[in-house]
Amino acid sequence: MPPGMYFMMGDNRQNREDSRYWGFVPRAIIIGRPLLKYWSFKATEEQLERAGSAHRLAWIGQVLVQLFPDTRWKRAFHVIH
Repeated sequence: MPPGMYFMMGDNRQNREDSRYWGFVPRAIIIGRPLLKYWSFKATEEQLERAGSAHRLAWIGQVLVQLFPDTRWKRAFHVIH
């Protein structure tokens, strides 16, 4: 990696655009720093790839029903140093 450049990772699994898409980022344009991971939820690739309104409504329902058992509690509210 070139000096003064950073490799940035996206967090939106299927809809990400990050350094794999647009390359390294110069330090001069990075503003702020990460503070914490506030929520992490278990999902399969298939669930995340579905499209359409019906699938989105079904996904929202699943998240609401499975909120507590499928939340990755060890990752939630993890402070980033």
